[in-house]
Amino acid sequence: MIKNIWARQYPIARLLYFFTLLLFVTTLLAETIKPVALSLEEAILLAQRHNANIKSAKLDRVVEKYNLRVAEYAFQWHLQVDGDASYTDEKSYSHDYGAAESQAKSLALTPSASLKTKYGTSYSFSFDNRTDGDTYNPIAEFNITQPLLRGANKEVINAPLTNSYNLESINRLALKIKVMQEMNRVIKDYITYAEALTRLDIDKRTLYDYQAVKSQTEIKIKAGELAESDIKQSIADIASQKVVILSDKNDVDNKRMVLLKDIGLPINLPIRIDRNIQLKKLDTPNYNGARLLLLKNSLLHQTNQMTLQADRLNYLKAKDDKRWQLDVNAVVTLGGGGGSNPNSGLESLVKGDNRAGHLNVALSVPLTKTELKRNIVAAKIQVEKDQVKIEQDKLELQTELLNQIRNIDIQRRQIILAEDAVKAAKQSVEVVKKQQAYGRSSPYQVSYAQNNFRQIQINLYQKRYAYLQSISQLQADLGLMLDVWGIQLRD
Repeated sequence: MIKNIWARQYPIARLLYFFTLLLFVTTLLAETIKPVALSLEEAILLAQRHNANIKSAKLDRVVEKYNLRVAEYAFQWHLQVDGDASYTDEKSYSHDYGAAESQAKSLALTPSASLKTKYGTSYSFSFDNRTDGDTYNPIAEFNITQPLLRGANKEVINAPLTNSYNLESINRLALKIKVMQEMNRVIKDYITYAEALTRLDIDKRTLYDYQAVKSQTEIKIKAGELAESDIKQSIADIASQKVVILSDKNDVDNKRMVLLKDIGLPINLPIRIDRNIQLKKLDTPNYNGARLLLLKNSLLHQTNQMTLQADRLNYLKAKDDKRWQLDVNAVVTLGGGGGSNPNSGLESLVKGDNRAGHLNVALSVPLTKTELKRNIVAAKIQVEKDQVKIEQDKLELQTELLNQIRNIDIQRRQIILAEDAVKAAKQSVEVVKKQQAYGRSSPYQVSYAQNNFRQIQINLYQKRYAYLQSISQLQADLGLMLDVWGIQLRD
């Protein structure tokens, strides 16, 4: 009874109680969710589907493909239909003639077609189907124009289409590079997350060792073998290490969220990764082979090549503009007779009574060519500047490639040395601990040896992970990443 009265009198409190209970149950269930195992390959494949940047780049390709279709359409038949209809009803009155009334109606449907070929020839055709009242007098017109001098160079005529094809190649390469960049980002995130987990494990083991040293020191103090002040170092080490572990846990959580965000998954998803990361084998070619692959897959180099070709076409057009213009135009008109049958209808198109032919030759000679000459010189200089830029950028790319290969080799040798350093540091810790057991080393020496061992371990894993990241970056730069992971793009 009391419960029912409380529920009726305090509905808001009851609602808050319900939501609090629901939040508690949801939190409890969330904590019991088992982490999802996520391998590096699975992370890469999931990014292909869920990564926002990859999805956006693929959507851009839809518009880019239509841009190419528009460029191709310039040399295809253009079809069009125009039509109109009108009706007029007039009524007037005068004292001399009385009332007058007139009506008029017309209907027109005019299909037309035009084509510009890759040789500069322009064709056009129109068919006027206008009907005035009961009279139908169609007109068919054929028009052909051919430039003979200026505008007759096939390379100049096809320059916009050539540039569009080059741009399409650049866009396809840009999509490939974008996908590889995002893949490389996911790989780096995965490696960084693994590194953070490894650092956390090392720091936890170090804390365990500090606690073991503290226990041994306490025993020796009780036995009178050490002074009470000797335990202060162990207490300080343990406190300091706990702070480090808290920082490590925060770093692990941040790295996990970054990885999930770049894959495109919910950032609160619990995951379990494989820290024994093995990148798929990369058959690194020799320097000459790697250089060719780098230039082939470098967006900068390929864009420079496209710009050079476009500027060469501009140079040809500048020279073409300096030429005389000589165009031939021919027009043939059929139909359009006056009156009604038999001089109307479709028969008027083929009877031969209603036809007209027109041939025109137009010549235009530029007499002052100062501006035209300036355009030619400017276009030629731009081509030379493009060539200089290509060589400069190529040299920089080759230098970066050499540094990459050299750094990878150095990192590989550093890992070998770091592994030897870890072995030596581990032996040093064991020796110091044995010496402490016999009273020949102080807690300070044990603390120093353990901290040194921790730093050397972390240094080893950092070098291993840095080496993996360098290999991944080289795969991306050489354009091999998609093949290495068996990914095909449908662009």
